[in-house]
Amino acid sequence: MNTEIVISLVTAGASLVVSLISLISTRGNTRHLVESEKEIERLRFELSRKGAGLVVSDKQIEASLEALRQIISAIQRMKDEILIMMARRGRQTEYADELVQIKIARESLFDCYEEQFPYLNSDEASIAHKAKNMALEIEATVDKIQKLSLLETNDEETVTRHWELLQQMRYMLTDLQNLLRESRIARITSLQS
Repeated sequence: MNTEIVISLVTAGASLVVSLISLISTRGNTRHLVESEKEIERLRFELSRKGAGLVVSDKQIEASLEALRQIISAIQRMKDEILIMMARRGRQTEYADELVQIKIARESLFDCYEEQFPYLNSDEASIAHKAKNMALEIEATVDKIQKLSLLETNDEETVTRHWELLQQMRYMLTDLQNLLRESRIARITSLQS
């Protein structure tokens, strides 16, 4: 058999295996996103139902407001890094620098969560924890995009699915961020009454 044909068959086989693995992981991620969306809705309902029924000191409220502000900012940084990466899509073929920035944003969100956790109520902590977990998924997705961009036999459909997944996760971060904002507004409103 001709060497070029063997090389072509091996390359095609490798491309097929990579595509199948990406398809399987994308389906799993999509299923997880649907579950996360349901959980966000449940948390939004619980948060609105509970309101601000606790009596706490002004210093505790101020500390919790600052904690919420910092977590919202850390989530925004992650969203900004995703947006920057998406703006560069099509203009470059490698995303190593973006992966580094996503990792830095994820680490920042993790650090913020650890520092601010004591000042959050259980619903807020749960929302922040979901954002932290989503940051891990985002990092993994960006890593997959980076790896796929390095392959010569790049499957555009698989790459597009990962970009779409990244966009969906950015939207979900916005939902989580809005839940935290709503909680912050409720806390500020409780100071006025």
